[in-house]
Amino acid sequence: PFMPQGVTGLLMGTAMMSFACNGATNLPNFSKDAHDAKRTIPRALILSTVVSGILYALLGFAATSALPYGEIAGQNLGFIAQRIMPNGVYLFFVVGGAIFALATSILGGVGALKWPILAAAKDGWLPTVFQKTTKKGYPWVVMLLMYLIAVIPILGGFSLDSIVSLILVPAAISSIAGNFIVWNLPQKFPKAWADNSLHMSVGFYHFLLIVSTIAAVLLT
Repeated sequence: PFMPQGVTGLLMGTAMMSFACNGATNLPNFSKDAHDAKRTIPRALILSTVVSGILYALLGFAATSALPYGEIAGQNLGFIAQRIMPNGVYLFFVVGGAIFALATSILGGVGALKWPILAAAKDGWLPTVFQKTTKKGYPWVVMLLMYLIAVIPILGGFSLDSIVSLILVPAAISSIAGNFIVWNLPQKFPKAWADNSLHMSVGFYHFLLIVSTIAAVLLT
């Protein structure tokens, strides 16, 4: 109430962007699948984040400027879309924007987890059955488990809010733990740190970890 609608819209876009970044955090895990990962993964990460940030900021600005603030305060985008869009466009927005976005986030997470789980199994943290792969190296046991887990919300009739919470809250907690684990990464692997394509000072790296941790705490 105490901020202009345009500023509120930009903040709303930033908040939505925090949920969209769930996909960006999965990108590094696909480095084994990507061609020339040292170049393509950082480019994909930066480009997708910048483009998504602009789109979400514009979406937040439009959503908070279309109607008086008193009518939309505390409401979600679906409520606003229903008020300002024709019925057909609104249905497309809900299905295409919400359901597809959630589905692609889940599938992206499922795909991104296969290599870390396989590595954990090889390191002895998980049963050896998770080490099984096809002749081409595809970890089929891990992926089968991931898809079975992904079906549980469907069979259980979970609401979209529940599914989002089940994804984002554990992800935020793991991000906090991961930030502590990689704090001394530059000192532990000085050669790899010097050769990485997103090179930065150790101080700036620690600053980013602190910001990331604060964001994850707020998300939970």
